[in-house]
Amino acid sequence: GFSVPAHAPDSPIAPPAAISSAATQSTGEVLADVDAWARAQLKDHQVQVVLKTLTRTILKQIAAGAVAHEARKQQGDLAGLLVGLITSSLATASEQADIRGVTMLPDHINGALLDLPPGTHQVQVTLGGSQVSLGTVTIRPRRLTILPLFAATAPTKLANP
Repeated sequence: GFSVPAHAPDSPIAPPAAISSAATQSTGEVLADVDAWARAQLKDHQVQVVLKTLTRTILKQIAAGAVAHEARKQQGDLAGLLVGLITSSLATASEQADIRGVTMLPDHINGALLDLPPGTHQVQVTLGGSQVSLGTVTIRPRRLTILPLFAATAPTKLANP
């Protein structure tokens, strides 16, 4: 047996957040579609992934067969059969697709730009119908101020799958 990584069906990108203050407002933009990038990478490298996986599986099964053959020569047919079943089962059970990297990535990265005058401002983010206050932000003259916000939203469902 073997296992190769596969992606779930495509899902639409959730609407980006709106960010505002008393002075101005802005709608977010998708800065990076990490999910689309990961899908493209997997599509581009699928042949190599499958070949590497098949090669590893075949080598494991050859090694299991060699151990079973040696056990059959030294201990008899029953021992060879049992060793063959155990080693082949272990080789099959040890195969799993490596998906560690993709499970920790966000699907999309959004960003918004507000052009605020120097001073103190209350900044709010509207995301998925709920509003979150980023609190009081002090904008210094001729400086770039970055406000990071991590928000997890529920996946958007396809209207007609």
